[in-house]
Amino acid sequence: MLALVLSTTLSAPPLPLGDDGAPPCTAADCAAAEWLHIPGPNPLLIDDNDLEMAGGLFEEDGQYVMMYHRTKGSEGFTAEAATSSGKYGPFTPLVGPGPKGSESILPLGKKGSWDTNIVASHSPSWNGTAWNMAYIGSKNVDSYEVGMAHSQKLVGPWKKSSKEPVIKYSASTEPGSNDWEKQSDGFYTGGLQYGPHTNNEYWLYAETVSGNTDYGPMALWTSSAPLGPWKRKTYTLYPPGVDKNAGQHCSGAWDCGGYSESGVKYSKDAGLFFTAFAGVDFHGPHYRDFATKGRFVKKNNNGPVPNGDYEEHIGFAFSADGMNWTRSMHNKIGPCSSGTPTTQAYAESHLYLPKKGSTEEGSFSVYHTQRFDDNDKNVGEMLGVEVFVNVAKKSTWSSSWPLWYNRSIANGEESDCEFTTNGMSNSNKGSKPVQGGVFCPPVIAQVSPKVQPGMVAARADASVLSLGWTFHAQIDGDSINATLNVHESEKGLKLDKTTDKIHKLPLQGSCPHGSCTINIDGAKYASANWIFASVTAGSEKLEQARLDVNLAF
Repeated sequence: MLALVLSTTLSAPPLPLGDDGAPPCTAADCAAAEWLHIPGPNPLLIDDNDLEMAGGLFEEDGQYVMMYHRTKGSEGFTAEAATSSGKYGPFTPLVGPGPKGSESILPLGKKGSWDTNIVASHSPSWNGTAWNMAYIGSKNVDSYEVGMAHSQKLVGPWKKSSKEPVIKYSASTEPGSNDWEKQSDGFYTGGLQYGPHTNNEYWLYAETVSGNTDYGPMALWTSSAPLGPWKRKTYTLYPPGVDKNAGQHCSGAWDCGGYSESGVKYSKDAGLFFTAFAGVDFHGPHYRDFATKGRFVKKNNNGPVPNGDYEEHIGFAFSADGMNWTRSMHNKIGPCSSGTPTTQAYAESHLYLPKKGSTEEGSFSVYHTQRFDDNDKNVGEMLGVEVFVNVAKKSTWSSSWPLWYNRSIANGEESDCEFTTNGMSNSNKGSKPVQGGVFCPPVIAQVSPKVQPGMVAARADASVLSLGWTFHAQIDGDSINATLNVHESEKGLKLDKTTDKIHKLPLQGSCPHGSCTINIDGAKYASANWIFASVTAGSEKLEQARLDVNLAF
């Protein structure tokens, strides 16, 4: 396999109006397509405060821009963004005009205004001349309304388009024909679309938030102008088996608890809308009780369910008209149990389609909030990414992403390489959000479609990834003599020199002007579940060391 380098050549302005990228499948085969789930270099960003994905990933002017929101003490949620030359990072948070100590790109409203406590779930869309961005705002935690902002550039400066919300909280409760509406706390915005595919209307996909559960059905709201008036067109995603017009409860489905806000993309080539939706799984000891305003309770003693005492997974759906959606017959395509070790939830999921002609065609990425096992009380919410490859197109797929970067490795020393949720948030005390530089995420080595109960369709055999490596570093001399240590790990939590099978690969070569780039072709590690990679420096100290992994089938 050829060693790959992340490309930074992107179009500006954004993709052509009404085209979000290359389709991973067609109308004829999307429903039956099988998907290989590859966890990305997670977490993408961590921080002292909780981070949650907002609009997901966008691109403009030769860089990627990731939209997310962040808790900031008594300030509630603030709207943030981070940039990178590569779609998988490393990401650098933008510093915006928000309050001191915040990277907010869209400040909280003034005291007493409708968005004085929360500005979040911001999702932009290009209309041919400017960016419009839907966001939610609140001055308390009981109602969430929709505002609009605009900018000439994704990175800002952003300006609020109105002093008042463009969709008020009360609209989510109307006409009150089902329990979701009766118990609604307003909206979480998932994705904004505009172009020929929406009949040049503004289409907003938003979750109807039920009570204090954070979950609900997804609905489409439409308007001829960003400032409205907005009208609910239809519900687009509803828990299976639940009547939209009655108080019927879900039973037996993996997503019966509803959805967190999920984004939508459109592919002009396929003429299809796509979504990777985050659904909550309430199998087991709890269920949703509308009598307690939709809060989740335990069946045995009717007590509240602790936050994190449930799982949230990724499903896939597509639509020709953006209103009527067909789900994958293999949902859930992304169980959290098949992701980065100890993952408990993928939330606020936002699908990203690759460029046409790229090596990732035939796949899609999902940018999301990531929560880990609640056994560690220090672990909050952070940002992650998953990749889903169409089995039928895996032979032509390849990708690359950074595992760790900006390391300093003393001569004769081995770089740290450990992934554990224990103390993860404490490792970055007092600093801005970072990716990867403070720990070492594992790379999955074996992936396969998940067999769903009752399915009789032929399944693909397990596929073993070929992992290549690209190492970058700065040294004082003009040549490098170091070692890449590739560990085959069973659980994917940390290096274990007593039980791991270790492959020592030489990193040797010239370093013009003290700058080294060493490529190692791919190899298959057939006995491994997970891979860790560390570097041992030779006689020279390594500065600004970075290791990328290159993946192919």
